[in-house]
Amino acid sequence: LALVNTLLLVASSLTVHVAHHGLLKDKRQTFLAWLAVTIGLGAIFLGVTVFEWQLLLGKYDPTQNLYLSAFFAITGLHGLHVIVGLVMLAVALVRGWRGHFTPKLHNGLEVPVVYWHLVDVVWLFVLLLLYVVPIFYQGPEVVLDINRWLIH
Repeated sequence: LALVNTLLLVASSLTVHVAHHGLLKDKRQTFLAWLAVTIGLGAIFLGVTVFEWQLLLGKYDPTQNLYLSAFFAITGLHGLHVIVGLVMLAVALVRGWRGHFTPKLHNGLEVPVVYWHLVDVVWLFVLLLLYVVPIFYQGPEVVLDINRWLIH
């Protein structure tokens, strides 16, 4: 699941870049279509995250150990940032659909695009911290079990 989420966010970084570039080249339909795809990918990311949480909460208690507490806190906080980014992108999509952006006047799009890229980069650190590094950790069985579920 972590790999799926990583692919979703990397793809969404590419699609938001294509959307932004489309606006800069005055290709309104390209801009709107790819921004909508970006929002869709972000929503799927959230769905996969919720599914992952349901799997884990069915088997583990978040207060069981430090790893689980950190896992749920960090992925939950990242999920909140994804939601904020999706709201920002949705507002930009509506504004774009209403014709509020031009190739020269698009500051209202710049902030959501940069924020979305930031959320994507932060995910790479979350991935390393919670999914990759623990593979090499020989601690509680739960860490190894979670990584078997989430990476493979």
